[in-house]
Amino acid sequence: MFGTDEKPINANEKPIVNPEYFEARRGLFYLNDTCGIASYISALPNSIMEGWLAIELLLRRNHFLDISIFIYPIDEKEMLNRLDAKISELESKIREYEEKGREDVEPLRKEKEILELFRDKLILRQSKLFRANFLFYILSKSEENVENCYDSFRRRLQGINLVVSRVRYKVLEAFKSLLPEFHDLLPTHEIVDSDFLSASFPFVKSGLIHESGILYGFEVFTGHPIIIDRFKLAGHNEVIIGKIGSGKSFFAKLETLRWYVLDPKIKLYLVDPLSGFKDLADLLNAQVVKVGEVKINPLDLFILNDKSVVSQINEKISDLMDFFSVFYSEIGEKLNKIEAGVLRRAIFNAYKKGKVTENFIGNVTINDVYNKLLEVTRNYEEKQAAKNLLSSFEAFKTDLNMFNGRTEINTNSRVIYFDFSGVRTGTTVRPVVMHAILSWISAIIRGSFERKIVTIDEAHYFLSSLNIRKFLEKCVRHSRHYKAGYTLITQGFNEFLSNKEGMTILNNTDIFLIFKQDAIPDRILKLLDISEDCEKLIKEAVQGKISRFSTALLVLPGKDTFYINITSSPAEAAALSVSGKGC
Repeated sequence: MFGTDEKPINANEKPIVNPEYFEARRGLFYLNDTCGIASYISALPNSIMEGWLAIELLLRRNHFLDISIFIYPIDEKEMLNRLDAKISELESKIREYEEKGREDVEPLRKEKEILELFRDKLILRQSKLFRANFLFYILSKSEENVENCYDSFRRRLQGINLVVSRVRYKVLEAFKSLLPEFHDLLPTHEIVDSDFLSASFPFVKSGLIHESGILYGFEVFTGHPIIIDRFKLAGHNEVIIGKIGSGKSFFAKLETLRWYVLDPKIKLYLVDPLSGFKDLADLLNAQVVKVGEVKINPLDLFILNDKSVVSQINEKISDLMDFFSVFYSEIGEKLNKIEAGVLRRAIFNAYKKGKVTENFIGNVTINDVYNKLLEVTRNYEEKQAAKNLLSSFEAFKTDLNMFNGRTEINTNSRVIYFDFSGVRTGTTVRPVVMHAILSWISAIIRGSFERKIVTIDEAHYFLSSLNIRKFLEKCVRHSRHYKAGYTLITQGFNEFLSNKEGMTILNNTDIFLIFKQDAIPDRILKLLDISEDCEKLIKEAVQGKISRFSTALLVLPGKDTFYINITSSPAEAAALSVSGKGC
């Protein structure tokens, strides 16, 4: 025991260097009004996860953890000689085992392989070796609690293949090694390379905070908040990937809710093939558009004053030709060049008769195009083409009548929710409907200066159709020009990787949120520069369905990567009707 003869120290200012009270016992020490356990690393894994020590130091736990690290460089020539000698010894032993037909030779081969790799890295100057002493001190208020905390700490490190051993007999020396006087008094050194050391330093990057953004989550290793304004990035698009129950849909709802609260002028469009966002639509008092029951005019044109009306009409006609291509594809036909030319002129002439009211042309409908088809023909071939078009256009008076008439949607609504539950799957109508909705949203996006977010749940339904995929790719590429961002939500990356349009979408995405996945395709690992450690984190991510929070890898390509905890406030959780269960 050692202490001081000076006047008593204020209980709130008890120094460790000269404490009021210290006592060492076997395996325990007592410091002022706490007790502690000292331990050290006694066995190392072949590789270690970057930031492992930061996790222990910076995440909130029910105990206090302190560390001392002593590092000494090793003479490379001496170490190479020792490695050569050890490798020769192993080679000799392996030959002996093989001659005797022993079956336990494989561990020796693996050890030799590791040592050879170690030696090659030293020779090529890819790494350096050090002697290092990692000492850990866990302090708590009671013996029982400090024992429990140490056991939990030991098991956590064991989970990443680090073995720690408890100091039982040299407790005083262990405590003195903690003091800021650089006294390394325990002979518990391990040989480590520079990769292990760099991964072990508890210096981690700061969080990301945009003043005008929304909270995405808290960095796991540091607890720093990650606040992002997607509209400050070069592009404004986002892809959310995750297994069922991983938390991806809840995060998308949380993000939408936070943008709704943050920016009273933002416009939000929810495209929902399976009614998964109905609760959010109700919460935000969204205008609910029951697709199939409400008239939506694909020819609606929202005019901006800074561009010529003719150029905007031509741009809109390009979108409409995509829409009609989907229509003809689904009914088993294909527009030939003459038919396409007649249809394009009929649309343009229909717009020439339209009226611009408050920067909006909404009185031109498919019926007007129908009436112009024969009128714009110039020869016999075009007349025949027009008759073919007229015949197929009859579908817009029956199954697709929802698209033939003036739009029955209030375009000034802050939140518009498209409910596809009334549109049967597996029908030729559904792809046409899906394209029409995307085309109508694209038109309204181009006609306003406010910030807009289009959230598409179950995006694989849209990506599975070539024509819809092409249109969506164009929307994503040009969204930033109209202060708009698309959020695509789906379970995996395969629907993007199997086609060039999907890859273009990924290359024009500035935010990726990857929730739990069993495997990450190699092309994605390369594209997003995801390390092995990050891939492991994705595979082990906490799922919102079974926890009070979820974890995800947040990737900003070319900028940064964060492993984050995603939680909701009690008010948000209550509003989203999840009883505080997080994601």
